[in-house]
Formats: sequence, C-alpha cells, structure tokens
Amino acid sequence: MAQVPAPDLICVNNDTLVWDLPVVSCGTVSGYKVYGSQGDSGNFQLISDIGNPSQDFYFHEAAGGALWYYYLETLADCPGQEILSSDTLDNRIPAISPLSYVSVLSETEVEIAWETSASPEVYAYIILKNTPSGTRAIDTVFSGNTYVDTDENIQFNPVEYFVLALDKCGNTSLFDAPHQTIFLQSGEVSSCEQTIALEWTAYHNWPVPVDRYEIWYRENGAAAQLAGSVSGEALNYTFENANDQTEYCFTVRAIQSGTEISAASNEVCLTTDIVQPNRLLVAKNATYTSDGSIELDWIWNTDAEIRELAIERSEGAAAFANIAGFVTALPLDPAVVFTDEEAGGFSEPVSYRLRTVDVCGTERLSNVVNSLFLEGLASTDGQNSLNWNAYTHEYGALSRIQLFRATPSGTQVVAELSPDITAYTDLIDPNNPDLSSACYYLLADLEISLPDGTQETLAVRSNTVCLDQMPGIYIPNVFAPDGINNTEFRPFLQFGDLQEYHLMIFDRYGSMVFESRDAEQGWLGTQNGEACMQGTYVYVLRMKLSSGIDIRKEGSVLLLR
Repeated sequence: MAQVPAPDLICVNNDTLVWDLPVVSCGTVSGYKVYGSQGDSGNFQLISDIGNPSQDFYFHEAAGGALWYYYLETLADCPGQEILSSDTLDNRIPAISPLSYVSVLSETEVEIAWETSASPEVYAYIILKNTPSGTRAIDTVFSGNTYVDTDENIQFNPVEYFVLALDKCGNTSLFDAPHQTIFLQSGEVSSCEQTIALEWTAYHNWPVPVDRYEIWYRENGAAAQLAGSVSGEALNYTFENANDQTEYCFTVRAIQSGTEISAASNEVCLTTDIVQPNRLLVAKNATYTSDGSIELDWIWNTDAEIRELAIERSEGAAAFANIAGFVTALPLDPAVVFTDEEAGGFSEPVSYRLRTVDVCGTERLSNVVNSLFLEGLASTDGQNSLNWNAYTHEYGALSRIQLFRATPSGTQVVAELSPDITAYTDLIDPNNPDLSSACYYLLADLEISLPDGTQETLAVRSNTVCLDQMPGIYIPNVFAPDGINNTEFRPFLQFGDLQEYHLMIFDRYGSMVFESRDAEQGWLGTQNGEACMQGTYVYVLRMKLSSGIDIRKEGSVLLLR
C-alpha cells in the first residue's frame, strides 16, 4: 500500500517553520497542513492550510511568544493512501547536550564526549573551548558524540570545553556547565623520604560528584599500573617507595559516582634522584672461629647510600654498646664480615646487631644474632658435663647440632643432637690417657629464610671449652704374689703427669721392707730376695705431679700366701 510522505520539518526559527519538500509518487501535491498544540501530549489542531506545494516555510503569527508544538502533513491526490505526519518540533531552541567527560589522551589530544540532545531537529554539535582570548568554536561535529581536539598543548594548563546542539535554522542550545580537563602538576620528589608528591585540579560539573581519583603510573616505559586512589574531595597523593634513577609517568583519572565514567589528566613524567635507603639489613650469623674470635656477617642492599655503620654488642643481659664504627664507601660491599677479636674473653653468650645511618640521617637497626656458647665441668667420677644456651634467630632455626671432642689423638664427633637439646654428658675412659685433657665445641646447621626471599644454610660454631680430668690414684688393698692375678702391689696414677714418686712398705713392727722411686716398680712381697710372711703391711706413698700438685697417701695392704 502506498503512503503519502510528510514534509521533513527540519526546524522552527522565531515561530517560522522550515521544511524540506516531500517526494510524493502516488499523486500530485496540492499543499500542506500545519497542526499545532501548546502541549506535547496531544490535542493538536489545524492552524494553517497551505495551498502552495512549493512553499517550504510557515510563520505562525498567532504564536504570541508561547510554547507551541508543530507537525506537518502533505495534501496530495492519492485517494485511499495513508497520510504520514512529520516529526513534532517545538518553537524553542534545541535542548542542551550535557557533556559526559573531557579526557586527556596525549600531550596534544583531548577527547570530548557528550550526550545526544533531546531535540530531534538537532543535526550537528558545535565544540567550543575557553582560551586566553575568549571562548571560540573549534569544530562542528555532524556524526557521533565524541570529538578529539588536537590543537592544544595541555601539558601546561587545564582546558575548558563546551558543546552546543545546532539545528538547520542556525538555532543553538544554551550553554551547559563547561567541563575542564584535570591538570596534573609536576611531581615534587623527596630524595630522603623516597616519595613523589602529586597535586591536580578538580574535575567539575558532572551531574553527580566525583567518586574517587585513581593515580596511575608507568615505570621506565612499562605498562600503566594503579598506584592507589583517594576520595573525590582529595586533590593530592603521595607516591611512596620510589626508586632511584627511575622514570615515573603519572596520570590522574576521575571516576564518576555510580557510572564509572572516567576522565584522565595530562601525563607528568620525571626521573627520580632518590637517596637509596637500607631496605635490607639482616644480621645473618655470629659464629666462633677456631682461634676463638667471633665472625659476624650480614647482608644489605648494596645500592643503599649509607654514611655510617656501627657494630653493637650485648654481653648476657647487658644493654647494647657500640664496639666498632665505620665510614662506608659506595657502592656497598655485598660480602661483609666483622671479626670480634675480644670474643675469647667472654664468659657467657653475646648478642650482636648493626646500626646504619644513611646520608639523610635516617637510622636503621638490624635484627639481633646470638653466639652459641658452650660451658663444661669435669667431675671426679670421669664425667664431662657440657651445656649451652638455647639458640634463637629471627629468620630461622637450628636444624642439627654436632658435639666435637678434640684430644691429642684427633678430633671426632661424640654426639649428634636435636636442636632442642642444650646439655650432654661425655663419659671418660680412665684407662685412656688421651682423655685426660679434652676440648669441646659445637657445630650447628642454621636454616634461615631472608626477607628478600633467599634461603641459606649456615654453619654456627660455638666457643671451645677444654676440660682437664682431676688426677686419680688407684691403690689395691690386697695382693697375692704367688697367685695368678694381682701378684704385685703397685699404685696406679690416672690422668696426670708424674714428676716425683716415692713408695715405702713397712711391716707391723715399723721396719721398712720395700722402697721404690720408680712408679713402674711395684712390691712383689719380698725383702732382700726372701718372701715376706702373709699379713698386713703399711704403705706410705708420696707423689708430685708436673702440675705442681703434691700427693701423700698412707694405708694398709694385705699380702696373701
């Protein structure tokens, strides 16, 4: 079925309707009907019957400045055909086109986005911006709702934009509230605080407030990542833990409440000159050496700009005191060891820590490391009692302890112990002269996990403690010269070096029957080559040891026949 198309009502200018003539194929056009209403909901009435098919305008003289709505129909010789109506337009200027956002794309590009005007007669949008010389139109957009302004260096100032809706009569909408780009100022670097302070201008005139500002950054040209966010009222942010000699490029993005529509600022790039702090300061180990000193070693980030290093020590429960200080050279040595040569005089465990001062005057303390301290006591019953402190480390724990014993014949492991053991008793063979003097030390495995993620197994050695067995004398109380065993009366010295020896044997009448100054020569129960009678005899023994100890023993012995 054919239709009678309506004129294309393109605009209303000062109560004058303007249209494009229709193309009618079903019959001859004889004119147009103009309908009007003072309400957009209906009740339209015929206000003019135009008999000129070439006429393309109509002035509504009776409008009287009131609000009117209009539409048109075509009069044509098309019997039975459907008559179509034009768009309905009012006699007011176009409705505004609210800005959605203005967002910086690059150093010379700003993207402007807006909503479609509610007025159907709008066919284009005029983009305007404020400049030092005033507000000027920069372009007209006939398609779409975005525009990129490429004629502006936005690195130095914020830029303000407007959008006007335009109809074909030249009518434009009113100015809506302008939107201004966020202007991010150059960041202020604090070399000692390792921070970058950022400030920016507020984003205005969204219909709802800014929910938040997101701060994005690129590091040395890498992909952008989110540094953090602040509230919609905040206009500053402090970027922390900045690295030295690093290019940072920052952008601030405003996020609209409830919609996630966003607008970006200009990008600010800078290269930092940061005082590198001592981010990694860990005392790893305090271990005795074979010569009795203690070696303390540690790690730190070698790029740290440290001015001073102090070694601090605590003996027992005493407060830490400075025992050594150094002026450091940059870059720092990654392998550092301090030798405490005073360790040989310690009588209890000691603790160490490090204190550094960087060029900004900032102090930092390391963790505390302890020595593994061994003590011992030799008893008269052939036992060496050993004990040591329970070892602790902030970044690890002992996994195994070995107890070593050193004698003139060599060094050997006498026990392998679990880390929770802090005491051990070593039984001494009285018939082994090598054990008269024994030195002990502990060697433990320390498993640590450092803050930088590395794991290490370290050797922790204790001090060396030497124990001398107390000299002992075994004197038999009976012997049988004619027997199979125990045929000689001879005292035996255990654990000692003999310097002088004198043994005398007396009968019950007080007469001396035997005398010897040789410890290897015992009494065979004779006197002048003749066998002595069975009975009880008295001995007097005098010894002097190389240690200066004098020993005198008197007693009796039974001679059996």
